Amino acid sequence: MIYITITLIAMIITFQVTYLVLWNTQFGNKNASYSGTGKSATMQKIEQKLELIDELYRENYIGEADEETLEYYLYMAYIYGSGDAFGGYMTPEEYKAHNEDTAGSSEGIGISVVMTYDGLMEVVEVFPGSPGEKAGVQVGDVIIEVDGKDAGELGYYT
Repeated sequence: MIYITITLIAMIITFQVTYLVLWNTQFGNKNASYSGTGKSATMQKIEQKLELIDELYRENYIGEADEETLEYYLYMAYIYGSGDAFGGYMTPEEYKAHNEDTAGSSEGIGISVVMTYDGLMEVVEVFPGSPGEKAGVQVGDVIIEVDGKDAGELGYYT
């Protein structure tokens, strides 16, 4: 139940952030005004809306909210709300693991992938002469299985 609630909150926040940014870009002052606090008007609106959502959520949710999970999905929704298919949010621990995994030499089949919204891997680049190219992998392919294991269960950083 909490994951449905968190997902719903993330969707609402994503919509609001996207709406506010698009509205300001299309109709507002493209050089956002700043208040005495150093925050843009857009950020102030986001904070106010988020405070209201949080207040209503806590008043109506039966149970304990996992603060860490709420925070994680808030940041993730913000990045996904930008529409950047290649953007993503990582915790400091995930970022460290990612850097360790990608530092120095690497092994693989000669492709670059991004994680899709449903946790699978989509091919965004196939390197010339690579085993992936020789096997017929193409940009846009979605990897659903690796060595007989569901790619969604394996995760992006496996």
